[in-house]
Amino acid sequence: MTGRQRQHCDKCGFIDRQCVCQFIRQARVPQRVIIIQDQKEASHAKNTVGLLSLALPQIEVIKVQVDEDVSSYLTGFSPDDTALLHPSEHAEVIESLDVDRKFGINTLVVIDATWRRAKRILLSNPSLQKFPALTFGQTVKSVYSIRKAPSAEDLSTFEAGVYALEQLNNIRLEPLVEFMARSIDWQWRDQPKEHRYN
Repeated sequence: MTGRQRQHCDKCGFIDRQCVCQFIRQARVPQRVIIIQDQKEASHAKNTVGLLSLALPQIEVIKVQVDEDVSSYLTGFSPDDTALLHPSEHAEVIESLDVDRKFGINTLVVIDATWRRAKRILLSNPSLQKFPALTFGQTVKSVYSIRKAPSAEDLSTFEAGVYALEQLNNIRLEPLVEFMARSIDWQWRDQPKEHRYN
C-alpha cells in the first residue's frame, strides 16, 4: 500500500501546507543570474534557491555533482561581462567597483553549496575560475534563522545573491529578503526550535 501523495501548489511548487504564494515579492534585474547548485544542496529542506527562483524569475538553476565538469553549461560566457560571486583570494570587492564596471557585468554566477563543497566545485572547474570573482567588503547581517552558520554574517544563497544584485544595480531589494524571511517562518512554524538548526 502506498501513502497518499502530498499535493503541491501549482505556482510556487511547495506542498500545499507550505505554500508561500501569499508572501511572494518579485523583482527584475538586467543581469542574467546562473546558480550552479550542488545536487546535495538541492535536496536540502532548508535550501533557499527555490525561494530565490520565485523572487527572481529570470534566474537559471543548473544542478551538478560536486566534481562535475560544468564547462558545457557556460559556453559563450565571457570573463569580460561575467562575474562569479565567490570570496576567492583575488576577488574584487563588489561595493568598491566603479559604476562602469558594475554596469558592465551582464551575467552573475553563484555557487550554491556548503563552503567546502563550493570550493571543490570551483577547483574542479577551470571554466568557473576564468571569471573574475566578486566578494563582499561590508558585513551583511543574515536574517536566515533556520540553519547553522559560523557567524551571523554568513549569508544564505538567497541573501548573497540579492545583496550582490543590489550592489551591481545600485538599488534596494528589501522586499525580497522580507519575502524569504516570512516564507521560512511560515514553512517552519510547526517545527520545534531544536529542529530548525540541524
